[in-house]
Amino acid sequence: MAGAYLHWGWGSPMAGRVWQVKVRTEAPPGVGQYLALDNGTIDGAGWYLGVQTDLFRPGVGGVGPGVIFSSWATRSGDDLEVAAGGYAEVGDHEGGFVGVRLPVRLRPGRWRFALWRAGAVPTSAGGGDRFRLTVTPPDGRAVDAGAIAFPRASPSRPATIGSGGTGFWELYAGAVTPDVVPRWEVAVMAHDPGSGARCPSGAVSYPRFPDRPPFEAVDAWFDRRSGMVEVRAGAGVRTDHPARRWP
Repeated sequence: MAGAYLHWGWGSPMAGRVWQVKVRTEAPPGVGQYLALDNGTIDGAGWYLGVQTDLFRPGVGGVGPGVIFSSWATRSGDDLEVAAGGYAEVGDHEGGFVGVRLPVRLRPGRWRFALWRAGAVPTSAGGGDRFRLTVTPPDGRAVDAGAIAFPRASPSRPATIGSGGTGFWELYAGAVTPDVVPRWEVAVMAHDPGSGARCPSGAVSYPRFPDRPPFEAVDAWFDRRSGMVEVRAGAGVRTDHPARRWP
């Protein structure tokens, strides 16, 4: 159940993207909360990535917190490169997807997530480009989180990340009512990896679904002091900030 959307406003496609994340409180596993840092397209193919409080591993179940990066460009595991300590997931739900996962303790502090085009590769759909995700935890030592190959829309032009994109906070497993959702506080901001400039504009909104009431225990807003989009969710949280564009 998505409870808040974080819309990023970029002016043009990009070869890479960076997200700075401040984990303010650590949420325990058991209840699945997903902060998708971005959800967009690469040469027209859908993808998303972010952090989850309880990753699902096929044949095992919940394995605790970590990083998720998925693509709807393909259903072939051959298009994945799994990082040391990580694993792959190939699923038929959500329209069919492939993805790489990396269990990581999401301890409080400042994190950096970078997605970048890492060179031309063959894919199951023809020529394409590999996009690699790296994660830098608060201790400053970057780790590889895996890579996915995306087919090119034009064989002679390297694939790019589309100018649009929307992150979101989602409750995906282990709870139905807000009172049993552990409180989780995080902040995020997207950056241009070339210039280091912050995303120039964006918006926060709250989804409304015709078949169920909104999840009200989530609050999101752009904070001018931190320069980040703050997200709070779980027991005791109220939606105090309305949907709004920023800056």
